[in-house]
Amino acid sequence: MNGEPRRAHSAHDLAFVLPDLRLGGAQRVACQLLDEWSRRGIHVCLITLSATDSDFFTAHPFSRVALGMQQPSNSTAAALVNTVRRVRHLRRAIRQADAPRALSFIAGTNILTLLATRGLPLRVVVSERNDPARQRIGRVWELLRRRCYRWADVVTANSVGAMDALHAHVPAARLVLIPNSVTPRAPTDPALRRPVFLAVGRLSHQKSFDILLQAFAKTRARCPGWRLTIVGDGEESASLRDLATTLGVGDLVTWTGLVAEPDTYYREAGIFVLSSRHEGMPNALLEAMAAGMPVVVTDALSEATDLVSQPGSGRVTKTNDPVALAEAMCELAANSELRARMGAAAAAAIGDRSVSSVLARWNDVLGLDVPPQ
Repeated sequence: MNGEPRRAHSAHDLAFVLPDLRLGGAQRVACQLLDEWSRRGIHVCLITLSATDSDFFTAHPFSRVALGMQQPSNSTAAALVNTVRRVRHLRRAIRQADAPRALSFIAGTNILTLLATRGLPLRVVVSERNDPARQRIGRVWELLRRRCYRWADVVTANSVGAMDALHAHVPAARLVLIPNSVTPRAPTDPALRRPVFLAVGRLSHQKSFDILLQAFAKTRARCPGWRLTIVGDGEESASLRDLATTLGVGDLVTWTGLVAEPDTYYREAGIFVLSSRHEGMPNALLEAMAAGMPVVVTDALSEATDLVSQPGSGRVTKTNDPVALAEAMCELAANSELRARMGAAAAAAIGDRSVSSVLARWNDVLGLDVPPQ
């Protein structure tokens, strides 16, 4: 691909391809970028595989194309036909966007974008938003990822673990680490925080809320007065509520459903818990740490040592181990001074992940000439 970084008289500066604008970490990051580019006069054509009726976030691109092509496939043959149709329609949309560069988020969409732009005079950047070593996307898609990612001008990742996994099939010169941005938050007096364990994320197998509920049930005797708040929604909502009832903690769990801006929960809760089976670099964790929350995370997080263990901002436990998770939760719940120290360390460990700093990295890999503010 390796096309021209700029082309005179283009209708757009960038074609940005996403699967959808549903509630999710990648979509949140994408909308932050879209809004910042819009403020700076960059013309972005947002192309989504989904229709607009699935939108949760509101973005402000220069223009929007919603392909409405995310219907499920009920057989291998149908999946092949649908994939070919998506690639064909996506290629047409990217060509009509008339931009010298294209950016895509999330593995499946990255593969479709690389297939759709094959042979076009574009600079193509794709961004891996999870850890390929742990995330399972299916054998065929895994093979396609290994083959197609080599065609990209740049492949970005938001975690060291993802970078390590991608090294197996992407040249090092084309790999770039770009962390998620996080807005600095005013510190909350630890004494004002409530005895609440907080978890934020999609109610899906990946996030391992079933393990969290089992762990929380084990804390009841040792952590009297502590509750659990789960912010999010998803396909496992009903089964998780049933599990909470079965475990005898249904009356101690608050389910908020979808929340666009969970800042209030980060300010008020006492301990943040990330129980995931696999992760890239979760926005929820960064937002919690920026708010000064002590954290308990699983070792599914590739940067757990650098972000949590080493700076002393929380505890790291084994993935899929409710006993170990409960032990760490109880340790922090029992010691307010420890929580205060860890919360301060968490805010400091975030470093410079401001929107402007991260945006500059994106501009660099895309070859965007963005006017200063």
